Amino acid sequence: ALVHPDDSGEVGTDISTCLAGGAHFDRRFRMRHADGHYVDCHSRGRLLPDASGRAKRMAGMISDVTERRRAEQALAESESRFRSLVDGAPIYMAMADETGNAVFFNKPWQEWTGMPLERLLGFGWLDTLHPEDRPRFERAFKEAFARRAAVREEYRFRNAGGDYRWMLAVGAPRLAPDGECLGYFGTYTDIHEIKLAQRALLDSEERFRALFDATPVGAVLSDPETLGFLAFNEAVCKQLGYAAEEFARMTIPEVDALESPDVTHAKNRALAAGGKPIQFETKHRTKEGVLRDVLVTARGVALDGRRLTYATWVDVSAEKAAQRALAE
Repeated sequence: ALVHPDDSGEVGTDISTCLAGGAHFDRRFRMRHADGHYVDCHSRGRLLPDASGRAKRMAGMISDVTERRRAEQALAESESRFRSLVDGAPIYMAMADETGNAVFFNKPWQEWTGMPLERLLGFGWLDTLHPEDRPRFERAFKEAFARRAAVREEYRFRNAGGDYRWMLAVGAPRLAPDGECLGYFGTYTDIHEIKLAQRALLDSEERFRALFDATPVGAVLSDPETLGFLAFNEAVCKQLGYAAEEFARMTIPEVDALESPDVTHAKNRALAAGGKPIQFETKHRTKEGVLRDVLVTARGVALDGRRLTYATWVDVSAEKAAQRALAE
């Protein structure tokens, strides 16, 4: 028999049904090739009645759909891997189409907002955005879409408990090979404690020092001239794998794997002199030599009569890995 043994029963039943006056024959099954291996086939057939209207014959065609089946399986596997990746990632992710309608949110975002996927889709997710931030968001969103440009902004979003927390929203356009914009892929990182620390810095040096040690992300105070670390919290040591006494003897260039010492000096001197706060991405080298993607937010501060640089380091390696995986 040419039809695969596991498929022959269903194929035979369908043919009998068709010959008995049933619906057209339409089925996928496996058929043995001349060289002995099985290929995926798609067969369609219909009855051909004689002059009296009685079904005498059945005509049809069989197509080899092996490559199509493999492509379908590969697509299904790719979608499954994507779902596993984004739903298991420790960051919040979303995707919008070319009109700005949200078409996807990963499970961590659904759980954080306390909203099911069907309520978030379209523009429903905007209900979680703080009313005061919405006009600014809409302007940035429209401008980014018009220019097909990446966007990085800070907004307040409401969590499942009803509290608003500051989030760093990063969006990147999804482009087709011909350059057509297919929409945007976005990630959201909780930076609420960082914002509190920054505000505390303006309100009270004492409160700042307390929040400095309690900040869950890396935080450092550095000398703009020596680039040495004058103070740092425990999160920095955990992030890079150093003991406190080891890290205390280090400088920024020994950690930053991208910037040259001259560039780092220029940045820190400008900040300490009262320059505008900056935010940028770089790579930090851990004690084991592993490079980690880090989002740096830095500003100049005055403590004990000295002009220093205060910076927070957020490890965004998981976010970057997810974006690279999505691009592949």
